[in-house]
Amino acid sequence: MPQQRAQSPPSMIRSMHVAVLFSKQCARWRSMTPPSLMQRLHRSNVRFASDVLSGAPSIIVGVTAYILIVNAKGADGQPLGFAGIAGSIALTFLMVPTITRTTEEVLKLVPEATREAALAMGATTWYSTFTVVVPTALSGIVTGVMLAFARGAGETAPLIMTVLGSNVLMTNLFEPMAALPLITYRYTESPFPSENTLAWGSAFVLMMLVLLVNILVRIATRNRLRMR
Repeated sequence: MPQQRAQSPPSMIRSMHVAVLFSKQCARWRSMTPPSLMQRLHRSNVRFASDVLSGAPSIIVGVTAYILIVNAKGADGQPLGFAGIAGSIALTFLMVPTITRTTEEVLKLVPEATREAALAMGATTWYSTFTVVVPTALSGIVTGVMLAFARGAGETAPLIMTVLGSNVLMTNLFEPMAALPLITYRYTESPFPSENTLAWGSAFVLMMLVLLVNILVRIATRNRLRMR
């Protein structure tokens, strides 16, 4: 019987990349923008949408991705089908609220005197944000990213509805892909002992992956902060 291999990394990497970029922009806008009436209204709407999305069940995100992406018809009139890119988009929507909310709160903790000192030196608001505020809050931002990574790495429901799974190691984001959570989910209740062993092994590898990434990022962030 064919065996599934370990999770293909491009889907998770793409999810993290998009989630971090989008979340940081939202958080900076929500915490740094001058509070005019319209901007306060938009900021409140974005915060409300982020809070609602953070509490949405993962299966709802998976079903939505299935309807809007997997089952969507392309230019030739055929459904796009299961693909790693669909799983990346679904995981992105699960990770964005965590990163956005964490980054916003961390940026608010940066002393106002730090921002004023950068502006007094002639820096623009966006330049001071990128070169002064964000590096100051880097440790907290990384913590939020790692929390989002831990959630996205262990999600199974969105992947069932989007990437389907594969018996071979795939790197093409537009084809069905294998994933560690899917292997754990499908092989746990299998009547075959070899597949039960694969399920336990994939769960262990997933836990070690999350732990290793957290340790490496913590070490890198600590060294950078010491250098500053």
